[in-house]
Amino acid sequence: MNKVLILSHGNLAKELFNTARLILGDFQKVTYLCLLEGQDMNEYESMITKIARETEQELLILVDMLGGSPFIISAKVYQALKGEVDIQIVTGVNLPMVIETIHGIDQHSVAELKDIAVNFGSKGVVDFVSQLR
Repeated sequence: MNKVLILSHGNLAKELFNTARLILGDFQKVTYLCLLEGQDMNEYESMITKIARETEQELLILVDMLGGSPFIISAKVYQALKGEVDIQIVTGVNLPMVIETIHGIDQHSVAELKDIAVNFGSKGVVDFVSQLR
């Protein structure tokens, strides 16, 4: 079973999850973890590790930004579980990325979902005024 985990600083991951649910309705196999101010980093890492280990097949982690604490911790979990759990990580999470990966979660492998996330995440960034010209 594929799973998607959304990670962020603050409540961004929770709000992306809730907004996706508002748009798509109820869905399964997706969860989130918010890194809140003052939260223990070891506890956050343990929570990510637990979710990854509970994944029966593959895990796609969508992270808010490259180089931030949620990314660094997810990269540590990736290294620690390499060979045990197939984990893919994509940074720069946005709503189009979340919606499209959720929409395809049952039809695609995590490697394919990773490509969908990158594709729709970048397509979701548009200079509207330039498009009018």
